[in-house]
Amino acid sequence: MVRFLAQIVIAGIVAVGAYEAVKQGIHPGGGGAPRRGGGSGSVPVAFETVHTGAASRVHRSVGLVEPLEKINLAPRTTGTVARVMFEPGDTVQGGQVLLELDQREARMSVVQARADLMFAEGNLSQAQVNLDLSRRELQRQQELKTKGLASQQKFDEIDADVKRNDARVRVEDARVAQSRSRLEEEELRLGFQSLEAPDAGIIETRSANVGDAVGPTRAIGVLLKMHVVRVFILVSESVVNDFKPGMTARIFHESDAVKEVQGGIVRVYPAADQQTRLFRVELHVDNPNLGLRPGMYTRVETVVESKPTAVLMARDALVHQGAVAGTFIIDGGKARWTEIELGIQMVDEVEVLAGVNVGDRVVTLGKHLLSNGVEVSVKGDSEAGPDADHGVAKATDSTRPSEGS
Repeated sequence: MVRFLAQIVIAGIVAVGAYEAVKQGIHPGGGGAPRRGGGSGSVPVAFETVHTGAASRVHRSVGLVEPLEKINLAPRTTGTVARVMFEPGDTVQGGQVLLELDQREARMSVVQARADLMFAEGNLSQAQVNLDLSRRELQRQQELKTKGLASQQKFDEIDADVKRNDARVRVEDARVAQSRSRLEEEELRLGFQSLEAPDAGIIETRSANVGDAVGPTRAIGVLLKMHVVRVFILVSESVVNDFKPGMTARIFHESDAVKEVQGGIVRVYPAADQQTRLFRVELHVDNPNLGLRPGMYTRVETVVESKPTAVLMARDALVHQGAVAGTFIIDGGKARWTEIELGIQMVDEVEVLAGVNVGDRVVTLGKHLLSNGVEVSVKGDSEAGPDADHGVAKATDSTRPSEGS
């Protein structure tokens, strides 16, 4: 029974091997290299021409939108809420009144302070009149004394009155200044009975109702400054040094109100997150129609390196043999393998720093069927000429192909 099962397994292995040999074009009992293309010996390949153009290395990441600033709204004095004039989602302008406190007590204090100021100003006026009268009397006594018609005692009494009235004027003047300062303080306190928006933005929350007792230590709402928003992206330590303040970026969102907007890097945070080991990069983005809102995720494309002129090759022509990058150039009817040095790598093209020249024709399709020295014939060469950008070639050799890209 065991021998029977072993024979079945061996027969299966032989059958699979024969099938693979037939599929690769190796006939039992015959040697030779594999035959490609169903026995015809030709494999069509396409090529593109190396050219010059602008190259840019773009970092793509996901961004999180946050408001430029989040402001806690709170009255500047204690009081009882009389009116609330805002709701979550409202767009407000700087200086717009959002809330009013009960102003009756504050208004009465202003009226009292004005009356005190008027009383102090009246006392100052009376003291000034008394001072003027005493000075004139002192002058008259001085003239009489000179003529021998007034005594020294009378002159001294008038002089003492002048000094007392002068001191009285200074006291009343100080009282006027004090009353004026108190009036300004009460008027300022009356102004504090209303809460104004410190800047333009959108109300996020409201936590006050009519009749509530509020004060400077209790926030009654949150205002989001959103005409400019912050977008945060996370980058790894391998690329963080590529990001610099002042770089521009494109921000994309599926919302019809946004689609694509421009932004700029304002800061790169110096330390990585202890858990994720990623660095935060902050961008500022103009948001005039308020289409970007806090909590949204966006796509961010940042150009971290750019060259106005570079030697470019189609990415499809790139072939990797282990750690070596190279390509096949169609040269004199043959596919010539050449190693290349890569620069900026983009989605469809790569920059080549060394290994190819502008005008070289590099194989983009069928390159995995080629090896160095394979003869090729370019279809349509007589019509297209040597400057053709792309075309189709046929491989006329069946040597072992190089490692594909």
